[in-house]
Amino acid sequence: MKYLLILLVSFLNSCGPGNSLLLMTQHEELKKENQELKSELRNNQNCINDFRSLEFKMRNIKFDLNLCLEKYKRQDIKLVQCLKLKED
Repeated sequence: MKYLLILLVSFLNSCGPGNSLLLMTQHEELKKENQELKSELRNNQNCINDFRSLEFKMRNIKFDLNLCLEKYKRQDIKLVQCLKLKED
């Protein structure tokens, strides 16, 4: 009976207002940390999306530059042909 009473008292003390306050503060800290991690995750995702967008734009610019280079080469060839015709 004595052990049962000691067990009951220790149980009531462990569930007292002190521990619930501790649990509430831990819960609040975890919520705050969770919010910070979610915010950081959103920022990282935005950075990844921006990077992908810039990468896509860069590929498009390279493609356009290659087209311009090909056009320039064709014009250069035509100019050389024209000069040869004038010489003859």
